Amino acid sequence: MILVGVLGLALHRLKLANALKSALSAVTATVTVVIFGIFGPVYWAVVAVAAPASLLGGFLGARVATRIPSTPLRILIVTFGVAVSIYLFLRG
Repeated sequence: MILVGVLGLALHRLKLANALKSALSAVTATVTVVIFGIFGPVYWAVVAVAAPASLLGGFLGARVATRIPSTPLRILIVTFGVAVSIYLFLRG
């Protein structure tokens, strides 16, 4: 969420910022999978559930984000970011 906000401010195009965030997330996730797959303990049963769910969520999120007008999308991003921040602050 923070990355979309920063990219949105820098680029002044929220949909482009969201696309860049998705691309950066894909690169980061790929590097993480490779590193942990080689050097870390992997619970493959969890991977079998999490990997397809992440891919499906990414594709569905991209489709939804391209159909939502910029202003409601901005409001959704800010609302979600504030809600998560409050939750994490109160959780301690």
